[in-house]
Amino acid sequence: MFASLAADLVLSARERVRQTLVRTLLALLVAWSLHRSGHDGLAAGWIGLSAAVQALEFVAMRPFRRAGPEAPSTPAAVIPALIAVVCMSGAYAGAAATLWRIGSPALITVGVLSLCGGLLNNVASGRGSRTLFLLGAGPYLAALAALTVLPASQAARDHLPLMILAVLLFALGVFSAWNRTHKAQKAESAALLQAQTRLEQAEAAMADRAAMAAVVSHELRTPVSAILAGAHVIRHGDRPDQTPET
Repeated sequence: MFASLAADLVLSARERVRQTLVRTLLALLVAWSLHRSGHDGLAAGWIGLSAAVQALEFVAMRPFRRAGPEAPSTPAAVIPALIAVVCMSGAYAGAAATLWRIGSPALITVGVLSLCGGLLNNVASGRGSRTLFLLGAGPYLAALAALTVLPASQAARDHLPLMILAVLLFALGVFSAWNRTHKAQKAESAALLQAQTRLEQAEAAMADRAAMAAVVSHELRTPVSAILAGAHVIRHGDRPDQTPET
């Protein structure tokens, strides 16, 4: 189990580090939105929380970002990485829910877009493993479900069935996108493995041919060298005086 997750974490860690800039910009956008709405205390707390979860992920994923063919598969390496994935998603999902509850149209827009972007990012970073995808997407899906249960305004309550249907359709679309990318990743991995196997077989066959050629060359060189030496003696007349022995 841990060995399989470790191999998937290598791919996920490299993808998640590419998302660092986007997450940082989103964190700043959320903080700025809170500041503009007069919630400076929440903005400061959010900056600290987002920096903490980003640092946690950077440290926990470091062994897998630098891993070669053999990724660390011990529980001491895998479990902190999984915890970091959940903490990152939970922090951003909680921030989106907070923006939603404040009720400003601008903040609601930022919150919903944060949830949608987080889910799509997890489609990319969790495409190699269903476990990683669910751990990363779970907090966002839970937040989306909570938005339909606790609408921010009376207008939202009036359109609650429509909101629930929209959330279900979006979640279905996310799962469909992940399923396609997951299958594509598995097919790519299988193709790379097959190509590597064929390359190793070709190299082994070439090595066998080279060994056979070396043996044949050695077996032919010995008699041919004697024949050539005798021909050289005959050509130049360097024969010894004839004796009964010769």
